[in-house]
Amino acid sequence: MEVVLNKIQEGGTALQAKLSFKTKEMATYINNFFEAANIPLKICYMSSLFIFKTDKDVNLLRFLYYSLIEKGIYIWEGGTCFISTVHTDDQIIKLVKAIQDSCYDMVKAGCYHFNISPEILTTEFIKDHLVLDEKKNTFNGSSI
Repeated sequence: MEVVLNKIQEGGTALQAKLSFKTKEMATYINNFFEAANIPLKICYMSSLFIFKTDKDVNLLRFLYYSLIEKGIYIWEGGTCFISTVHTDDQIIKLVKAIQDSCYDMVKAGCYHFNISPEILTTEFIKDHLVLDEKKNTFNGSSI
């Protein structure tokens, strides 16, 4: 516990601001993807915490969670997620890719008819459009 408190003290307000920025950018990017593909999901976030929400199809959320598990990403059943200081930008990009790939897998399996363009599913595309460094952020991923 003392190590965690020391890390928070050392980082000060800049530490939480950095995590909040990364969470906001990731959520914005994924929400834009959901909207462009007509996927009835949304990421709601506050600071470094985020959660997936749907008003229309709870099964879609379950399919997403199970698909993410197959891709090596576990989301707690309560659904609350967070970005921490140990999460690298590459891990965040891996999460974004896994979410997009999971949605595309549901289309390929015939479960849903989302409008997903395969060219946006590459890691390179995500790296080019999702900027997680505040100093480099001239584009916020809003045109997926």
